[in-house]
Amino acid sequence: MTPGMRELALFLQDMQMIDMEINLKFTWMRKNAASRIDRLLIDTALMDTFPGIHAYCGDRLISDHHPILLTSNAVTWDPTPFRSLDCWLKEPSFLKVFSKEWLQLTGLPLDQKLKKLKGPLRH
Repeated sequence: MTPGMRELALFLQDMQMIDMEINLKFTWMRKNAASRIDRLLIDTALMDTFPGIHAYCGDRLISDHHPILLTSNAVTWDPTPFRSLDCWLKEPSFLKVFSKEWLQLTGLPLDQKLKKLKGPLRH
């Protein structure tokens, strides 16, 4: 280990940073050369907040570097909540479409009704 590498390792330790593991040995490739010159450094507090966080390399498309992507299984991207737009009320056909669709949804809970209304109202 060179003195510069040792200094970097001590700096990362002092800053409580982790060099994330990735799915490839090398992040940069050109002809007969390859190296892991690209890194993803992350704060240990973030690791504690999102325990399912991990990094991986994507495909090289244009560059000779693999992009490094960060994902977390702790973050869930649920469907967006129903939102009404004021401009809908100015649309002459809004009440007609809303009434027609709403009456077809009798017996469903409110959240299901709102989910089913999204499509027709967007149209």
